[in-house]
Amino acid sequence: MNKFMDTLVSVSAKLSQNRILNIIQSAFMLMLPVYMIGGFAALFNGIGIDVYQAFIASAGIKTVLSVIYQWTIGMIALYLSFLVAYRHAQTYKYSQSDIATGLASLICFLIVTPYIIPEEPYAPVSLPASWLG
Repeated sequence: MNKFMDTLVSVSAKLSQNRILNIIQSAFMLMLPVYMIGGFAALFNGIGIDVYQAFIASAGIKTVLSVIYQWTIGMIALYLSFLVAYRHAQTYKYSQSDIATGLASLICFLIVTPYIIPEEPYAPVSLPASWLG
């Protein structure tokens, strides 16, 4: 058991010193408030008590909670595509172009994201939200 633990500790020590993994870890840590807000919105929206559901639906709170969820958890891919590049630029001391690097990454992400192109002429092209979260 000690040999296994020693191997596990040495592997985890090497992984914790990896710069790229630290960049990804810090990007996810920056996303923690977004996860918390979206999680609470999903929790309050999904409580399975009929009286509660009727109340939040009649008061318009259900719609607000759904919008909060869609703008937080539903768009995690957008936020992370920016934050990973942003933290990468900060880690490698490109402090003058860190926001530009994040925006370039976000634009590249949006370029490779599949769009819905309608068959009717002059209909708007849309980006499905299923690819963003």
